[in-house]
Amino acid sequence: MPTNTNTTQSNDARHTGDAKSIAYLDCPAGVCGSMLLGALLDAGLDQRQLQAGLESLRISAPRTFAAADDSGKNPAWQAAFRAPYRPDFRLECTPVLQHGIGATRVRVLTHDDHPERNLHDIKKIISHSDLPALVQDRALLIFRKLAEAEAKIHRTSIDAIHFHEVGAIDAIIDIVGSVLGLYLLGVEQIFASPVNTGSGFVRCAHGLMPVPAPATAELLKGVPTYSPGFETRDDNGTGVTRTARIEKELTTPTGAAILAGLAEGFGGQPPMIVTSIGYGAGEHQLPIPNVLRILIGHPVASHKSAQVAITTNTATNTADSNQATPFERDQILSLECTLDDANPEWIGHLFDRLYADGALEVFLTPVQTKKNRPAVVCTILCELAREHQILERLFRESTTLGVRRQIIERRKLQRELRTVETEYGPVTVKFGTHAGQVYNIAPEFESCRAIAERTGRPIKTIYAAALRDGKSSELS
Repeated sequence: MPTNTNTTQSNDARHTGDAKSIAYLDCPAGVCGSMLLGALLDAGLDQRQLQAGLESLRISAPRTFAAADDSGKNPAWQAAFRAPYRPDFRLECTPVLQHGIGATRVRVLTHDDHPERNLHDIKKIISHSDLPALVQDRALLIFRKLAEAEAKIHRTSIDAIHFHEVGAIDAIIDIVGSVLGLYLLGVEQIFASPVNTGSGFVRCAHGLMPVPAPATAELLKGVPTYSPGFETRDDNGTGVTRTARIEKELTTPTGAAILAGLAEGFGGQPPMIVTSIGYGAGEHQLPIPNVLRILIGHPVASHKSAQVAITTNTATNTADSNQATPFERDQILSLECTLDDANPEWIGHLFDRLYADGALEVFLTPVQTKKNRPAVVCTILCELAREHQILERLFRESTTLGVRRQIIERRKLQRELRTVETEYGPVTVKFGTHAGQVYNIAPEFESCRAIAERTGRPIKTIYAAALRDGKSSELS
């Protein structure tokens, strides 16, 4: 197990459910699954917790899946999963130095005979594990992106794709382990630098392939990539320099798929308060440090230490000092589609399912579309991590053929639920505050309704009493 000497860094990085964490992947030497695993462990991820989660995949007997039916009720399949489980893999984590930089190198040791698994096989492995639902969804999204890229390259369907290298145990562990590690460290958003792909040729199941490999290139469409040269001085000391290229595969299909599935943006490091840094080492010896660096922390606007107060000689009253403190900020996703042929009865059902899937808000806007058809625009606001689930629901439950997507920023008040005593009973009231000042007070509807039903009083009476007493409690 790698030793992290920075104990404060390690503790800060753990998944505690506190302030939202983001991660920035710095990819000067590319990215692969094992490098990301190494970086996460180097940043404070508990190896035993990671190993325990991965063992729930029960991945050591791939042949049992070939005989299993879609429901998992095949007797051979059930017997295999009832039997005592002995994992057929082990994580070997080694501290190494890369050009003087301490890093963690991860190798997945296994006796797997590298069977060719398809997306259906891998979905069974993941969906029958004990991993959190969010981890399962994100891991399956990555494998689906891999299957889509391979299908496009081979001019076939996703169902016909059989993973070769990516279907092996070590690749599955790299992908699922990376997703699980980010989850355990509480990382909710991921951003990345431009990606170094390397150059030259790489040997794979289909023979020699140019770097980046076709699947890697397909997965990184729309992502800033590069393959630079580097300068070296001649050994004879004449001072003459030459430019060479790193003729190695630096970014693998596994690494590219993780970026394609999880990264929300590429470029420079976003404004953040860094609390943990980890370095994951690659296998090759390169003229540059062969490391993937991960920086984990909090968005600047949501971190208390980043709320810089700007004071002037005239800023003496409360209102002026409040203006110096930034409002809380976060990012959410806006998804919308236009419906002109849906049965109105279905839309009410769709609303219920979207809220059950974690939508923050769902609303309809009436519009007039082509051919003068009346229609509605259905807008869903949700957290970024809920995108795949919400999209799945829209395509399955509505008649839309496409969904528009936009990441939006919010400025918001801090929200606090308090119990306010009224003459009719206790009412839950929401307070919107900023810099210690109350801006808005709103009695909770369900709380007011419960009291109205119990007492027989009009709900507006309960609401008015809660609002009045809430304001009074704030002034007292």
